[in-house]
Amino acid sequence: MNKAGLIVAAMLMASSAHASFSYSLTDGPSDKQFRQNAQILLKQAEQLLPVSIKSKFKKPLEVRFESLKENGDNAMGKLSWGKIRIDQKAVPEIRRGESNATRTNRSHKTFYREILATVIHETIHAYDKLNVHDADEARMIRICKEEKDDRQNSQTSPECRPYENMYRSYSQNPYFTMIAGFVDSDESWMKHRSPDIYELTSAFESFPVNMEYFLMDPDYACRRPSLYHLFRSKFNHTPFPNSRCQVPLNYVIPDFKGKDSPLRSIDPSRIYQVHYLLAAEGEAMMSGWGHSMFRLVMCAPERKVVGPDCLKDLDQHVVLSYRAFVNSIQINTLKGLTGDYPSRLFLVPMHQVIDEYTKTELRDLRSVPMNLSRDEIRQFVTRTIETHWSYDGRYYFTSNNCAVESLNLMKGSLFRPELIYLQTKTPIGLEKDLLRLKIADNSVFANRTQAINTGYLFDSYRDRYELSFKVLKATIGVSQKDFRELLSLTASQRGSLYSRINKLEGKTRKKAAAAVLLLENGAHRFLTAAIKADLTQHVIKEEKQAAKRGETTRQKEIVTALTEISDMFSQPAAFLKGADGYGLPTEQDWEQVQRLSSHKQSQGSDIYDEVQKNVESLINSAQMKEIDAIKKNVEFALSFMRSI
Repeated sequence: MNKAGLIVAAMLMASSAHASFSYSLTDGPSDKQFRQNAQILLKQAEQLLPVSIKSKFKKPLEVRFESLKENGDNAMGKLSWGKIRIDQKAVPEIRRGESNATRTNRSHKTFYREILATVIHETIHAYDKLNVHDADEARMIRICKEEKDDRQNSQTSPECRPYENMYRSYSQNPYFTMIAGFVDSDESWMKHRSPDIYELTSAFESFPVNMEYFLMDPDYACRRPSLYHLFRSKFNHTPFPNSRCQVPLNYVIPDFKGKDSPLRSIDPSRIYQVHYLLAAEGEAMMSGWGHSMFRLVMCAPERKVVGPDCLKDLDQHVVLSYRAFVNSIQINTLKGLTGDYPSRLFLVPMHQVIDEYTKTELRDLRSVPMNLSRDEIRQFVTRTIETHWSYDGRYYFTSNNCAVESLNLMKGSLFRPELIYLQTKTPIGLEKDLLRLKIADNSVFANRTQAINTGYLFDSYRDRYELSFKVLKATIGVSQKDFRELLSLTASQRGSLYSRINKLEGKTRKKAAAAVLLLENGAHRFLTAAIKADLTQHVIKEEKQAAKRGETTRQKEIVTALTEISDMFSQPAAFLKGADGYGLPTEQDWEQVQRLSSHKQSQGSDIYDEVQKNVESLINSAQMKEIDAIKKNVEFALSFMRSI
């Protein structure tokens, strides 16, 4: 017996335990070399398939080698009427055999392995069309069919939404479609870092494409860990038992004001808790229902124990926030309603989020602990980083907003049935649902003061400003009704009122000075926001006038450059453009990411410095005078505070 014959015999013996499944080679060249090598190829495919899939086939799966010209020049395989058709352009490569395979620059590396992947792909299509299900899924399909037949109206219960019209074995599974990015869309929103863009066209195609790599690529567990975890559990199959994954969970974040590296890392074992972070309702229309985020309570490197003390390490905490990427200097509400803005997952330092909401927008931040196991924390963080590198959705203010996106992140990482059926549209509604399902715990807010002191509640500075105002009312007798009315005075007018502090003594004087310091810092923050709004309108006006003259302003160039840089950081796969690979970047990718992200951050820093240097020339004299007067008030207050 020749070598090829021995290989076939060995494969036949190895697969005898699964004799119920086999390929039947029918049409194709009749020469001995082709037939023998084709049998080797088919046995390789058979050995790669999970037993749980092979056991569902009750008869041999027919394979034909014939022209697929009717499907276009690039067509390699097709499942037709339960038969696998492989294009005849594969025939010469099969005759060559795997040892003489033609190398390619495509993801499967050789033409032979592309043919093998095609057989796997079409076999998975055949399995998917069998419409077979495990006991739990079959029970849900039966219950939902009965509900559909019995109900008097068109309302479908949330539990039945995924199962009511299920007619595929797995490509319609709600966990799979969620992780693969098919969220209320026929196209996947996990668009970037794909091994084969064909997977983005439908869940029906995404399933076999991903099974190709699950079964054939030892790195799949590292590159797409969430789908790997799902497939391994579903099909009770570990393709490469000896494979070890060491891919770091890295992300990029710009720091235009500082010198920190844009490349950061998250170690799930150093996370104490994951919190649902809720910003209270804001005054703007698009923030009227609050804002959904997550907080990763990461421990400082020097902490030996991952525990409650990590709540104090605010400089280590990372916030996950789905937001519309606004590619202009002014947000357009209509675009937010019609899905014209991309929706992306931003990773933001905790202190930045605290400043944004509590000090500027005067909104409380509630950090609600979630009851997650250590495995769930790891899965949640892993899915977060996958999303960071691949996701590019569409933002809809009413239907695909921060609450919906946050819920989807949980659905794609926690694998809890009570979550997969959940439907919610608002941040406050999501908090209520998480509490009802006991996924989140709000008992830490029973005592407001204690919640603030322990780092679960970050109170709006509104209360602090009001308290400071009451101190001034009691000590120096200001006549305004509240802090807003006081801050509506010019800084010079307020300074005249503050001069009364000179007549106070001891602790009363210091208390009044502290109140002035807090209020004037707030006044500076509000003035900065007002100046920013004025400058935005100024730039828009200048751009319109320049456009009429057929010119481009320097402000326009700056805005365009910053938008392009911000776009790359919000869609970091751009730093790996042209690189091989898919999914999570591996160690060999980090040098390119580090180099390009550092370069773009440096460009952004230069532009930021230019803006800061030129901003004074754009601020009107009244605003400059107000800034100087606020500084004078702050210095006045500090003169009484330095002895504290």
